[in-house]
Amino acid sequence: MKLITHSRTDYCAAFFAVSVCTVLLACASASAQDAIKPRTTRATVVAEQGFRDFLTRALTETTRKRFDLAPNETAKNATLGSPLRLNVIVPNKVAACRDGKCKSPDALSNPIDTYLFPVKFNGQLKLFMSVDRYKNRDDFEIGSLGYKALARELTTVFKKWPRSQNAFKLYVCDQAQTYAFSIPELGPDNLTLIDFSRGDRIKYGELSTMAQTIQILQKRISATLASGVQ
Repeated sequence: MKLITHSRTDYCAAFFAVSVCTVLLACASASAQDAIKPRTTRATVVAEQGFRDFLTRALTETTRKRFDLAPNETAKNATLGSPLRLNVIVPNKVAACRDGKCKSPDALSNPIDTYLFPVKFNGQLKLFMSVDRYKNRDDFEIGSLGYKALARELTTVFKKWPRSQNAFKLYVCDQAQTYAFSIPELGPDNLTLIDFSRGDRIKYGELSTMAQTIQILQKRISATLASGVQ
């Protein structure tokens, strides 16, 4: 499953990632450490073991400028947050949601083995680092660094809904060219699209219902498919 790519400036800023093809990182497999920390996923083990070295290599002068990092925001003082697992919204499932049939975001989506780890500098969320399942094996590897615009938007979300971070769910829809989130503690009937185009004007104080978001997704997906973009 590839992450979204698109030509528009705002959209590309949200999904820009640094290629790590030249970075040699060891893939971690199931180990005794997983048994000691049953709540820690293999993806988290890989992220914790490799992120400092990965950032040191990835944060070149060029990438630092892209991410608007201050001189004191370096790999040495970066911290890693708890991961957000990506859930992919499936167009066929969205199309089938009629007359209030879908009662929760999970009815529209499938979870995938891609985890976005918040990367914070001086306590502020600036980027995400992805960790992906390696091919068809149970091993994971660090995939990319970026998502600056997504980090900005989710900072606003977390300020408004601070208690939601432990149960926060993140969704992505390639065909609608967007991310969305839900806050399960508020019940199943909430799924809100992330709007990168409006910047600070979006405060996410009012969340969207399933019906509202499904209607928007259906229109966007139909337009994308009609244009021939996959």
